[in-house]
Amino acid sequence: MGAIILHRIDPALNMRRFYRLDVQPDLFGFWCLVREWGRLGQAGQVRIVSYPTKDAAEAALQQLRKVKERRGYAAGAIRERQVGVGRADENATAGRLKPPPEADESATPVSEGIAHRQASGSC
Repeated sequence: MGAIILHRIDPALNMRRFYRLDVQPDLFGFWCLVREWGRLGQAGQVRIVSYPTKDAAEAALQQLRKVKERRGYAAGAIRERQVGVGRADENATAGRLKPPPEADESATPVSEGIAHRQASGSC
């Protein structure tokens, strides 16, 4: 079973929360229920509780999931605002490297500038 991620979003209350539940083995033969929660886009708090068997840890996970769903959390993907929507010209060039600027004919090449300073005696 993979991690379960629940979200609770209410723009009227400025509420954007997540709750992540996962069961993982530890190095000592126990199974851990890993809970992480917080505001979307921020680092969350983590709590880890050990259980003697995988079944016990998964039962605790399902119980917590039911409690969170009763409080308004829901599983599923959330739709984030896409950056740059409506800006076709910027989106088309996003991630591309710009070509190097054309060489300016009036610019002095570096090697000529060094030779000129050495000839005049200034560093």
